[in-house]
Amino acid sequence: MTISQLGSLGELIAAIATLATLGYLALQIRQNTRALRHAAERAALEDANSWRTNLIQNAEVAALYRKGLLDPDALDPIEKLRFRMLMDSLFATWQYQFRAGETGHAYYVTATLAQPGGERFWATAKSKFSPSFAAHIEDLNRSVGAESATS
Repeated sequence: MTISQLGSLGELIAAIATLATLGYLALQIRQNTRALRHAAERAALEDANSWRTNLIQNAEVAALYRKGLLDPDALDPIEKLRFRMLMDSLFATWQYQFRAGETGHAYYVTATLAQPGGERFWATAKSKFSPSFAAHIEDLNRSVGAESATS
């Protein structure tokens, strides 16, 4: 074998090794992407569960949330602030879920917006959320309105 042939063989081996390395890296990236997606989904679920746990374990917070949703005019100034913070937290959780590609919040969003306090909150707060999330919420709200009109 000549030096030229050995050089060509070396180049072939290097090309095969490069392809094998690229294939391995592609697999690693795919696994990492799956792990990151799972972590984002898990974080969204934990956020939602934390919010629900707060309502379940704290009767005062649950009563405030219910009162704010059903009759926001009945809230005193401190309750209005607390209700607003609850709603900010809730919608921030939904925005995070939306960004992570989760859509399981649709029922809860529409049920919340169907209440006077939820509707009022969204009307004043939607500009504070990302435009894509706000459009998503508006679409959900419109779809429920359209369903109600056809029922």
